[in-house]
Amino acid sequence: MIGKVLPTSTVYSTHFITLAKELDPRYTPPTKHGILKLMNEKKIKMTEKVARDLPPKSGSIAITHDDWSSCATESYSTVTAHFITSAWELRSVVLHTHQVQGSHTSEKIADGLKETVATWNLPDPTCVTDNAANEKKTVEILGWERSGCYGHRINLIVKHALEVPEVHKILSKCRKLVGHFHKSTSLNDCLIEKQASVFSDNEKLIRHKLIVDCPTRWNSSLDMLKRVLEQTPAIMAVANDKKINKNMLDNVKACCLSFEELTVVEDLVQILEPFQKATCILCAELNPTMCKVLVTFEKIKKILDNPNFSSVIQKVVSKMKVEICKRITDEEIPLMAAMLSPDTKNLSFLSEAERISAHQLLLQKALAVSNVNLNIKKENIETVADGHRGTSSDVLPKLPSLDSECVVQQGNVACADDEMLDDGVSSAKKMKCSDLEDWFDDVFIVHEDRVSLSVAVEKEVTSFLGSTKCVEDRDTTLLQWWQKNEFIFPRLATLARKYLAIPASSVPSERVFSLCGNLITKKRSRMRPSQVNTIVFLKMNMDLYW
Repeated sequence: MIGKVLPTSTVYSTHFITLAKELDPRYTPPTKHGILKLMNEKKIKMTEKVARDLPPKSGSIAITHDDWSSCATESYSTVTAHFITSAWELRSVVLHTHQVQGSHTSEKIADGLKETVATWNLPDPTCVTDNAANEKKTVEILGWERSGCYGHRINLIVKHALEVPEVHKILSKCRKLVGHFHKSTSLNDCLIEKQASVFSDNEKLIRHKLIVDCPTRWNSSLDMLKRVLEQTPAIMAVANDKKINKNMLDNVKACCLSFEELTVVEDLVQILEPFQKATCILCAELNPTMCKVLVTFEKIKKILDNPNFSSVIQKVVSKMKVEICKRITDEEIPLMAAMLSPDTKNLSFLSEAERISAHQLLLQKALAVSNVNLNIKKENIETVADGHRGTSSDVLPKLPSLDSECVVQQGNVACADDEMLDDGVSSAKKMKCSDLEDWFDDVFIVHEDRVSLSVAVEKEVTSFLGSTKCVEDRDTTLLQWWQKNEFIFPRLATLARKYLAIPASSVPSERVFSLCGNLITKKRSRMRPSQVNTIVFLKMNMDLYW
């Protein structure tokens, strides 16, 4: 695997070469320069494959961006791209990982992002970043759309809510308790011994270590509290063991939670678990997440409205509600994504005034869609009923340019101007059945109705909002539904490609940190930035483009 190879000192040692010759005399270990050459050649081929999949300049794409530091005290910036292909597949690729020298000013970050976008010939992207001030200013300088990371927002909501004095005291005791077991081997051995006796009927709980929380790790406080609750019987047994050193025993006893505190921890775990679930949902990469933002926080609000919480938990809940109102504001991107999902398009969790305003926003966005990239299929008017269409031609004609400001509507099917007069034959002739005599023209008149573009778009939006999913669509994914219906709602499909591809969090770029932590170690701290970029690019895009 990339990033998990033998050190060159081992590969080129006399003993390794001798062993390789014994296994296969024909084998010659590759040289370092040969490996680098092969990697660079593979990177060029993979770059070509990625570039073929990326949307054109007239399309839409989203990027995530974040900075990280290696153990060699070198700063790097990673950019990932997210888009929906022509086959309605959600793709996530790493574009670039380059070194950032000096201070991380907004201007410097903006120059790096602009260079990445120009190198890959991308359209102006929607940028998803954390809530750092320099990241916000960077997107303002570039003039791009921006969405703040909802993973960071959830983390901040929980972090500030846990600052309630009673809860803060419990968390401090838990940290000290975990610290004692992590620092003392004798305490840890005693804990394992007690686990074997206390959890004899459930071997899965044996050898579970206590977990300490970390400010930069999301949901780590919840993990710590759940593990303390799980191991409380074993911890109590350790605290009553007379074989342990008296000072250690006193330290453990001082940090053990009382029955009242354990009750608070149980309620706290119940409150924090929905936030962990929300984090998992909004940080996924394999399916659209932005469309789930509004319903996720609506679900959390319903859970927090439980009046049966204790007084301490009520304080935490009140703080959470304040933080949610502060950090989850009315934003255009999650609202548009929610409306472009057939399951949440009616926005039933919003007020009537908010729904009307949102639907007007959808109409405005649909009117602003350019005709250039619309996919319109000609329909056979055989079975156009209940949302089912007849077989369609493979021809995908272009719509007229926006300056025409009209479409031709014949009967109940709207089509483009070039669909009518593409071979010089009058539209009336083309609309008549082939066996209808011209003698009936003065009785049966076939005519054209020209309607404004705004009316046609309004009909499309109204039809989409009023539609219901068919029974056979029950098991289809969101992108599969749009693949099936993109020719029925062409303008909305264009919007769906844009808004459904935007991730709800900047986690994709942060997931690169884990790989790089294994890549740049103390024994490989002199790796050149170009090699880091090559290895990260190959490893992160391997599954799709190798």
